[in-house]
Amino acid sequence: MLRFTFHGWEIQISTLLFFVCPLLFARGYAAAFACWFVALSLHELAHILVSRRFGLRPAGILLTPAGMAAILPGTESLTTLRRLTICLAGPVISLTLAGLCALLPMIPDAFLRANLTLCLFNLLPLCPLDGGRAMEILAERILGAANASCFIRALSVPGIVLLFILGFAQIILFFPNPSLLCAALYLRQAARAEADARILVIYRDLVVLGVKNSFRRPLAVITLSVLPDTPVKTAYRRLNWDSFCVYQLHGTAHSVSEADLCAYIRENGLRGTLLDCISLHNMV
Repeated sequence: MLRFTFHGWEIQISTLLFFVCPLLFARGYAAAFACWFVALSLHELAHILVSRRFGLRPAGILLTPAGMAAILPGTESLTTLRRLTICLAGPVISLTLAGLCALLPMIPDAFLRANLTLCLFNLLPLCPLDGGRAMEILAERILGAANASCFIRALSVPGIVLLFILGFAQIILFFPNPSLLCAALYLRQAARAEADARILVIYRDLVVLGVKNSFRRPLAVITLSVLPDTPVKTAYRRLNWDSFCVYQLHGTAHSVSEADLCAYIRENGLRGTLLDCISLHNMV
């Protein structure tokens, strides 16, 4: 991966692009590649503009054989609806452009196909595609942030395997077009790296830094009835970005707030049970 900074933006370019592009050009796909690149740029521009509308500052761009991705830090501070809006802005603009192409015959068919493919492909529930991110955001409300990240990672595995199969078939039928295979390779690597990174970020931001306390929006307080011997690790994985959790210990008069849980984890890690999180003051 090549990295450099341009006007404050971090540009990341996958080295696989330097192998894929010459193959595509040699097979006469230069015009199709140009249409695809423009469609990708407009797709990511939609993500960037919507995120800026919500007060975020995009940090950079990532270029890979599977496409282009805007780097948008701080999305967790937004409401669920706004995060979903940012995720779906790209597919919506791609579908809109495909519709305009169908109505305007002077626009090349390759641009229509690029936008339609981009829309449908990005809606797949695979990490780190837009569909996967949107599903993770929705799953957080039910499973918690860490559990949702693991769920999307597990869900991505069969989809990526299918992409590998289709990629090999594409090479045989349309030699030497390796686009689907490169996409599968990238998604496999990105899904593993991003899922692991997401768990670390969730741990750092929720527990160590207490980022939610700086959000400029009110958060609901959700009370969960749990057993006193519930593992701390299990309770941590139920934390999410849209509410504060209070764990009511079943059969006792004690409860553990999210602040108590995070303070305990900072000192002791993820070992122990919720009963261990109760301070001496609460035990009196």
